[in-house]
Amino acid sequence: MLSATTAFWSQPMSLAGKFAVTAALVLIASTLVLGNWVGGRIAQGIVNHAGGELALRMESVLERAARDLAWSNEVKPETRRQVETIVAAQAPPDGWHALRIWRRDGSLALAVNDRGSADVSIRESVLKSALEGNVVAFYHPELLPNGAGKLEVYAPVRGSSGGQIVGVLEAHDTSSTLERAIVQAQRQTWLVVGATGLGVLALLSYFVLNSDRTIAAQQERLAQQLAEQKRLKDESEVLRSKLQHASRMATELNERYLRRISSDLHDGPAQHLALSLLKIDEIARHIAKPTEKTAQRAEESIGIVRRATQDAMREVRNISSGLALPELKRISPAEALTIAANAHERATGSRVRAEIAPLPPRLPLPITICLFRFAQEGLNNAFRHGGGNGQTLVARYDGRLLNVEIQDQGPGFDADTVLKGTDRLGLSGLKHRIESLGGTLDIVSSPGRGTKLVVGFENPAAQRSNRG
Repeated sequence: MLSATTAFWSQPMSLAGKFAVTAALVLIASTLVLGNWVGGRIAQGIVNHAGGELALRMESVLERAARDLAWSNEVKPETRRQVETIVAAQAPPDGWHALRIWRRDGSLALAVNDRGSADVSIRESVLKSALEGNVVAFYHPELLPNGAGKLEVYAPVRGSSGGQIVGVLEAHDTSSTLERAIVQAQRQTWLVVGATGLGVLALLSYFVLNSDRTIAAQQERLAQQLAEQKRLKDESEVLRSKLQHASRMATELNERYLRRISSDLHDGPAQHLALSLLKIDEIARHIAKPTEKTAQRAEESIGIVRRATQDAMREVRNISSGLALPELKRISPAEALTIAANAHERATGSRVRAEIAPLPPRLPLPITICLFRFAQEGLNNAFRHGGGNGQTLVARYDGRLLNVEIQDQGPGFDADTVLKGTDRLGLSGLKHRIESLGGTLDIVSSPGRGTKLVVGFENPAAQRSNRG
């Protein structure tokens, strides 16, 4: 039994399914036990009722015999003949098979239609119960030779109505009505118990199967949630790695920008200002000893100082113009891109074909600044490396994805190595700035086919609460 149970639970079946099968087996076993118990109790109730009726019917028949036993403890011969006559006259063909009266000491006082031996003993417990005033009934199915069942009843015999118990009546009844009543009652009992068991089993099966489907659906949703969490975790790790890399690169690029600005100031305006200082000292010496010759040299030196100062101012303006930002906080992204294109045209004298579709009226300020710097740097690269040929700025937004493209028809370059060279400092900085804001930068270029830069932001307006 234990091995069979272990083998059953080791089968590939859901927990709810195993529970349903086990519960069904327990319910079937419980129904069988309950049906047998209830059927037995009902059958015994019918037998007790029939036994009580039989004992009541026999009271009038045994009235004289009871009086004889009360007076002398013996049944007179005429009383015996009277009882035999009444029994023979009243009993149906399948009626009393036997009738006996036992004295209190267990001896036989009277036997009518007795086919057994006269000294048949009565069980002590049955005799004791009947002498205490109880009616005890037994039913023996298919006991007689004709296959009929026999009702065996033991009832107290009283000397007078409600008087002292003087003996015990034993009556055997073979009425077929009792057999039919017991069979019918047991059949109805099994129908009720079986129907109830089937109903409970059906409800249990419904609840278990419904629970099984619910558990399976919950397990599937849980697996999907776990997979989604794993995917989000992996994406988060990738984004965190990109952000860390972008942060490091931004720091490095910032240092390189500072070094470039320092170098530009040192090699440009600083040299012109140093020349001016030298010429100012020379002018001071000429003025200290004024002659026609020194006056002429002083005038030449003043011209040199003027030109050097103008060159220094021009270079400072050029450097600062590339660093300064317009007031982007109060303008739309489309206006920022237009300003970048117009400023490029004024500074370079070249032509930019701008195609700017309707864009979101407002974006987080870091994204707007990033788009402005992208347009500024991209157009500068198109002019510096592509000669300004076919400069195009295109901006599109489809409600989800914002794309800005800058294209030229210059000589192009190897896009695989574009970010490895030191001369691409601005473009490299833009790439890391764009990626740190959640965007992408694609570079499409090859020698002889021009260059196209594409920046993309997905749902940029939704980042307002996170970045704005």
